[in-house]
Amino acid sequence: MFTEEFKRWLHRFHQHQLPLFGELSDIGLYMDQVVSETNRYTKLITGVEVTKSMVNSYVKQGLVTRPEKKRYGQIQLAQIILVSLLKTLYSLDIVHQYLSAMSAELSWQEAYDLWVTAFDERVAEKSGQSHPAAQASPAVAELIKLTTAALINQRISEALVQAMTDSTEIADK
Repeated sequence: MFTEEFKRWLHRFHQHQLPLFGELSDIGLYMDQVVSETNRYTKLITGVEVTKSMVNSYVKQGLVTRPEKKRYGQIQLAQIILVSLLKTLYSLDIVHQYLSAMSAELSWQEAYDLWVTAFDERVAEKSGQSHPAAQASPAVAELIKLTTAALINQRISEALVQAMTDSTEIADK
């Protein structure tokens, strides 16, 4: 029945946590490794796989800083993860403004960790767990809180609709 499959997916979703900045690979990664790592962290959340051409596009558009000698560091990986998550909600122009606003106030490590902590807290709230709130300026904290809640609600509702559609298709056969 679709509800059991959805419940299993929802359980995996609630257990999935994004890595903090210090948990990201600190050795330079080549493109294939970056794509693999990004998908490992974001695919369950977004339902979409990141491709090499997407990463190249993010770099060309200035959403991700250029790699050094074709190697991507922690900052670029954090940027790619955030862009991959945020683009499910916003146009890339808005994502660029969003990231610019965050990075104007915080270092990339601080901005990324704040976002990941807020996201994991929202997931924990949805699953009935609780975590202490992260500290940031009121504007950045509210921006991150709204975005993480929207992303989580969007993805869970999409998964539920898909489960319901799959169940209906099976019943129709």
